[in-house]
Amino acid sequence: MTELNELSIKRLNVLTGSDSFFAFFTIGEGGVAEDALSAYSGSGIIMDAGACICLSGSCRIMIDQQSYTVNKGEMVTVFPYTLFRTLFKSDDFTGLTVAVDMEFLTLLNIKSQIKLYMGIKQNPLVLLSDDEVDMLVKLSRNIGYSYARSTAPLRMEITVSLLTAFCYEIASLYLKKGDIENVKRSRKEYIFQRFIVLITSNCHKNRKLGFYAEKLFLHPQYLSSVIKEMSGITASEWIARTTTVNAKKMLQDPKLSILEISYRLNFPNPSSFGKYFKHYTGQTPGQFRNSPFIPRQAVVNLSEG
Repeated sequence: MTELNELSIKRLNVLTGSDSFFAFFTIGEGGVAEDALSAYSGSGIIMDAGACICLSGSCRIMIDQQSYTVNKGEMVTVFPYTLFRTLFKSDDFTGLTVAVDMEFLTLLNIKSQIKLYMGIKQNPLVLLSDDEVDMLVKLSRNIGYSYARSTAPLRMEITVSLLTAFCYEIASLYLKKGDIENVKRSRKEYIFQRFIVLITSNCHKNRKLGFYAEKLFLHPQYLSSVIKEMSGITASEWIARTTTVNAKKMLQDPKLSILEISYRLNFPNPSSFGKYFKHYTGQTPGQFRNSPFIPRQAVVNLSEG
């Protein structure tokens, strides 16, 4: 049984012959295995951030009602709460798939993260060179090798670092190839980007939806509906997630007491902070601090081909 906070990596054969484009698995709390995208005939909702590199053949997929053809050497990336459907896969289709949860991504320090997010949402497909494909395949195998060394000191820390590097490489490729700077934004996309900037700067001071709605000159209900439409979760959920991610970052610093963290995040006392943190994470601040820092539900499935 996989322990809580354990990073699970499944080594698979080259992905082919499945009704599901992203044929990966996640391991949840308590080691319960879940098929992240089980075989289905209709549309499904992606619950993790996933990237797939087509190694051979081709396929046609639908992402949020938009159809894309993915050919050899192309990479497609999706984010949580994305409506996804496989329309066609050639018999010789194979791919390398990586999936991490959104919390893992928020812990990465990526420049222009929101702009990158919106750019990938609009243009999820990029063409890679042979060298770039080879680099990502080799890096994924190094992740698998690191994880397989069950008795090696610092095994999980090394594995997470390699997985982090993999995510940075994907972000770098989109920044280089995806024309992120010139992505046109709709009014709702502009609202979403401004909202994320505001909560990143202010959630340690204010967790009230009305505060952000007022800053954006919007009704709270309308703001929440726009954020839900753009990202799949409500504005209040974004505020809570940003707050807990910031709390987790602080809890990793042994020099900061839980009392100081609660004050930095504008909680009236450590008890209020503890209740809030446990409500959204399932752990007390102390339990999180005393457990190994390993992002949960981070998964890599590796091609053997």
